[in-house]
Amino acid sequence: MYKIRNILLLLTLTAAIMVGCKEDDNNDIKTVADLNVVITNEDTYNFVVTVGGEGNVLITKQASNFTISEFKIDSVTGNGIYTYKPTAGFTGYDQVELEKHTYFYDSEPHINKERVKINISVEKGL
Repeated sequence: MYKIRNILLLLTLTAAIMVGCKEDDNNDIKTVADLNVVITNEDTYNFVVTVGGEGNVLITKQASNFTISEFKIDSVTGNGIYTYKPTAGFTGYDQVELEKHTYFYDSEPHINKERVKINISVEKGL
């Protein structure tokens, strides 16, 4: 039986300010989380992202050693869920990067961009 690990992180501008985000030199994408996750090669990892109204989430750096590495919107909650399941028998390190783009308008349109890096350590299961 697979263990499912869930982490809930609300990606809002307020949260980004509270965690002391860093801004990349080349663009306006803020890194709001740099997570280190340890799972076994029998686990499935879920990361929940609150998407909100006018926005979307992209996988900008795909994992390398996966059976499942995808982002979907939950039709019931409206939250986005990134799911990772390593390739059978894989042990080692993998990484994925997600970007949340939120669109808002005042006198002109703006895009708020936030990045989440997930570093995954995959250990041998039982």
